[in-house]
Amino acid sequence: MLDVHAPHEAIHGWKSFFIHIATISIGLLIAIGLEQTVETLHHRHQLDELHESLRQDAQKVIEDSAKVEAGESQRFDRLTARAQQIKVAIDSRQPIAPPPPVQPGAAWDVPDSPAWRAAKSSGLLSLMRQEEIKVYGEVDFILAEIQMAYQARLLAAKRRRDFEYEFDRDGVLDLSIARPDDLRRYLALIIDERSATEAFQRWSAEIGRVESTILRGELNLEKIRAAEHTAPRMGQAKTPATFGPEHR
Repeated sequence: MLDVHAPHEAIHGWKSFFIHIATISIGLLIAIGLEQTVETLHHRHQLDELHESLRQDAQKVIEDSAKVEAGESQRFDRLTARAQQIKVAIDSRQPIAPPPPVQPGAAWDVPDSPAWRAAKSSGLLSLMRQEEIKVYGEVDFILAEIQMAYQARLLAAKRRRDFEYEFDRDGVLDLSIARPDDLRRYLALIIDERSATEAFQRWSAEIGRVESTILRGELNLEKIRAAEHTAPRMGQAKTPATFGPEHR
């Protein structure tokens, strides 16, 4: 804070009085101007840091999105093949074939943007332009959907594993004693996990496309929303039509 001090000499007459008032006023104006300049520079520095953090987060989200898409596509294909095996076993009343092997994949993180969450909690959104706030509001919405889809996928996988534990024999899945109703329940669990996998992968792919569009400098919300849906859903052409409600 800047303090403005009046002259110490005594005031004699109106001329001295007005000089005294003018000195104080000019000093106050200079102090206010300097304070506002410092505050403006500080806000500009905060905004520059926020933009850089959002840019780094966007690059990380794009990388994570690509890894999730690759890893979850493998999971989706494996679940599709397993569902087909179970259906064949139900229809033929023959033992289920061994499950498809699990292919090792690259590690990935659930797409997220810590910088955006920090900006919301710290009040930095007031420094951003309205079009930026709207665009990142869309990012925030998709990230929330990703988290919910991921939790749903985890829950679906747990339910499938819990079923498999019922038929675990020394670490080996043994469905030789499973009844037809058990197999239908198993098929339903596989289909549920496959659907949850598809939803998680789809939302992750959308955030990758959105962040890529933003990094190219696009801030038109309608164009960004259009970029969300430029790719087909995973497995649209490979989902067997026979996996319908009759097997659930």
